[in-house]
Amino acid sequence: MNKSGRLVIISGPSGVGKTSLVDALISSNVLEVPCKKVVTYTTRSKRDHEKEGVDYYFISPAQFQIYIEEDFFIEWAHIYNQYYGIDKNLIDYISQGIWCFIVINQEGTTKLLKIFPDAITIWIDPPHLKELAARLAKRGHTTHENPLEIDTRLEKAANEIRSAHSSGIYKYWIINANFEETLKNIAKLLHFL
Repeated sequence: MNKSGRLVIISGPSGVGKTSLVDALISSNVLEVPCKKVVTYTTRSKRDHEKEGVDYYFISPAQFQIYIEEDFFIEWAHIYNQYYGIDKNLIDYISQGIWCFIVINQEGTTKLLKIFPDAITIWIDPPHLKELAARLAKRGHTTHENPLEIDTRLEKAANEIRSAHSSGIYKYWIINANFEETLKNIAKLLHFL
């Protein structure tokens, strides 16, 4: 395993388990190198289980626009009618020898690869879309006011999966059919790099 700092980009459709996998990898210390989850900024509302500064930095759209104007972000995007961004501290963390894990979409991956061409890119697929629908429903991504949200997210997920597979930007592909097995497979993969 490479002991110098690295950027590990984890992508996949909403609800596939990306954040849970990253959190488990870091908390288990299975990689035996300094690791950090890159906490991104967002304008979306905080979910009940999320913590400020742990899951995201939750800021207003006005503050996000100020940060864009100040060139605060190394990368940012507009997704699901919300803004998401990564601050420039990422460069410092990697230069300090820290393995930085970030959960980001394909657009963000493309942007980060221009800055970090040696980043490790991993795409996480669901075993099938029905399983993804069940995960999204369990996670509470729908509301009684908007029952079509799962259908919208599944359609977007199918498009994201097709696009990711044809993009050539992801070097590694893992199907998350079983969380513990997926976690072991990612850890094994990273130990070889």
